[in-house]
Amino acid sequence: DLLDILQPYIDAGIVHLMFEPWHSTGENAIHAHMRHAAAKMSFWQVPLDVDEFMYPLHAYESVAEYLHWHMPGALDDIDAIKVPRLDFGSSGYKHPPSEGTYSVTATYTQHAN
Repeated sequence: DLLDILQPYIDAGIVHLMFEPWHSTGENAIHAHMRHAAAKMSFWQVPLDVDEFMYPLHAYESVAEYLHWHMPGALDDIDAIKVPRLDFGSSGYKHPPSEGTYSVTATYTQHAN
């Protein structure tokens, strides 16, 4: 259950989970609303849908650690970070593997980029 996984992070103040059931208004409208609603409670925001995620390719614990390593002293001057995007397809599966028997990151490994 998503809430069971996120609860420790919510309790620690790391994650603020917002549910918005406005599917018919479009993704851009939802992201704009979320940016506005969360602006006063966050320094950084990452608008991700349930099927999107970010993960580090190297052994950095956070975005801040990465920036401190590659751009010392610049963290306070950065307004935005562009993150490369890869669109993954079916990786040859005609039907998704049975739930609970696979890892998304281990199963869907082929991308078009």
